[in-house]
Amino acid sequence: MKKTILRNSLFTLVCSTLLLSTSVQAEIANITVFGSTSPHFSKNYHSPAYQFGKILGQQKKTLIYNGSVYGLLGDVYKGATDGKTEIINISMPDIYNEQCPENHPCRENNTLLVDTVQECQSQLYENADMIVILPGGLETLDAFTGYIIAVGNGEQEKKPVVFLNINHYWDNLRYQLDEMKRQNELGDEDTDFISFTDKPRNVFSEASKLQKQIEKNKSLATQKKITLPTQKGTLTIHY
Repeated sequence: MKKTILRNSLFTLVCSTLLLSTSVQAEIANITVFGSTSPHFSKNYHSPAYQFGKILGQQKKTLIYNGSVYGLLGDVYKGATDGKTEIINISMPDIYNEQCPENHPCRENNTLLVDTVQECQSQLYENADMIVILPGGLETLDAFTGYIIAVGNGEQEKKPVVFLNINHYWDNLRYQLDEMKRQNELGDEDTDFISFTDKPRNVFSEASKLQKQIEKNKSLATQKKITLPTQKGTLTIHY
């Protein structure tokens, strides 16, 4: 039977299922995935997407996504389903009805339906311990840039973001981010939670490294410091 969490009871599902990982500081249990739902990607993109979903399922992590059974996200869904793990759909009614057909098993997953793209993205960000980005189009890019802007504005917490860079799909974006840093349009703090890997099996190890860096930076930010003059310059002491 379909389980739907409506807008006026948003956090019923969150409190009972998603936030269990907050009791362990660095645990990564809830995985939001963005990517293409298009049928037009070449065949050599689909197997890595499925493999990632299967790994996610075998590790009993929760898949959080828009509920689609099509495209690369559909491959992740199939892999997670074969791995027998929990899946949570967060979407808007029209998109959900289009991407998750009536009487399909995807309707059996817990589902949160919201009214706007912004609210949908916000819920996908907030309920994640990490974000994985598969190859996709402008909507996928919008989800990524929306998140890093929200982090920069203090509207979202920093969480690991890992691009599954199948067939080097995201190489140009990676180079662009590096160039923006070289031109001082981005600082290290704007990208220190982002990583790229072309291997599905490395996604969660990359996320763990990013999580450790995020926690380290948080700790340093709360420390007091004093800067002392020395013969060779200055010395900063954290205490």
